Amino acid sequence: MQEILTLTITTDKTFSEEGLNVRYTLVDTIEQRKIGQIIEEGSDQDSVYVAIRSTSAKGVKNKVEPILLSLGLLASTEFRIIAL
Repeated sequence: MQEILTLTITTDKTFSEEGLNVRYTLVDTIEQRKIGQIIEEGSDQDSVYVAIRSTSAKGVKNKVEPILLSLGLLASTEFRIIAL
């Protein structure tokens, strides 16, 4: 069964070029490590959104958390699992 893990990362400032680089780093790392398939990504003034498809959203979450921690984003990330 396929699942989607969504990440919503809230930022405390207007998202700048530096913020976009963080988003790209997160997405590139997920893809390079073959953690899951990125099906959507985006950002606005105060948040970043990434959706990852896989067979185990909990497994993806466990692999993504250390990446977010290293980027300093874990505390401001909300996770949501959607079963397909």
